[in-house]
Amino acid sequence: MAELKPVMDDMVEQMRARLAELAPAVEEHARMQAGLAALGDAARSAPARSRPAAARRKPGLRRGAPRAPRGANRAKILAAASERPRKVAEIAEITGIPKPVVASTVSTLTRRGVMRRTASGGYRTVSDPQPTRSNGRRPR
Repeated sequence: MAELKPVMDDMVEQMRARLAELAPAVEEHARMQAGLAALGDAARSAPARSRPAAARRKPGLRRGAPRAPRGANRAKILAAASERPRKVAEIAEITGIPKPVVASTVSTLTRRGVMRRTASGGYRTVSDPQPTRSNGRRPR
């Protein structure tokens, strides 16, 4: 570690020197922005935002439908598939859950042994599912 001390000291000194060089530019930038704002030109000459629109939105505001409570989609999907084997599109139509959400949930439930794919391409619930871990694998 002692052999790194001179290198680190040199790096710290270089960083301090560079900060001293940049300080006037930062101060000038602030003065220029204040001048533009005073002239009423701040909106036209403001730099383009680099953050995506989603990052600019206030926290807690979401587009689209609100999230379902935890486990609600799973319960609706299992109820629909318990009546008889159903295809993903049919489950989505019955439950009102978007088709991609139904597809991913059915995939997870099938992997965990809670649902099974039928020969007709539909899915049905398994009457006695095998216990699984959260990663979808059965315990040994």
